[in-house]
This record gives sequence, C-alpha cells and structure tokens, in this order.
Amino acid sequence: MAHQAGYARYSLAEHHAAGGVAAGSSPEVMTACVTLATSRIGVGSGTVLLNHHSPFRIAETFRLLHGMFSGRIDLGLGHAGASPLVNLALQRDRSRPTPARRLHRTARRGAQLA
Repeated sequence: MAHQAGYARYSLAEHHAAGGVAAGSSPEVMTACVTLATSRIGVGSGTVLLNHHSPFRIAETFRLLHGMFSGRIDLGLGHAGASPLVNLALQRDRSRPTPARRLHRTARRGAQLA
C-alpha cells in the first residue's frame, strides 16, 4: 500500500516513556516487523539512540536485518536526552555517576539535613 502510494522508504523513530506515541523503544524489532509486512519498500530506523544501546549490538542487529532483507534496510543513528530518570534507567553502565544521580544524591542529603 505504501509503495503504491509512491513511498520508497519508511522510517521508525525510537522513543522512550512517550505514552501513546506511535513508535517504539526498540526500532530494530519494529523495523523487522514492518519489513516483513511489506514486499518492496525500504524500512529503517529514523534514529537509534546510541546512548541507550550498545553500538556493537545495534550494528550486528542491523547487519542481520540487511542480510534478511537485502537493500531494504536503513540505519539512522543519533543521541538524545530524556528526563533524568529515564536516562538513568536506560544507561548501560549504572555504576558511573551521572548528573541525574548526583542531583538525586544531593537532594537526599538535603532532605536528611532538614
């Protein structure tokens, strides 16, 4: 249907904690689903947020998708911020202090002093 309407490519955006937004937190899964449901149109991620994923894992996943659907897969990469709590939850290495974690610790210390 999209191809018949003149579209050559379809991109999916990555969103986290976005409520009813018609997108997903896993663009590689959505890319595979949409590509399976179409026969000719190119499909890909508008942006995979590398600050929330392992770049190596994303490269391997999209390489696999490219092998399955040769010539039809696109990969867009980017970096984006969300709320401090979402950024902390999606952070790969939670052992390193982040600005959000430092702010949370400072706020807790202030509450204990009051």
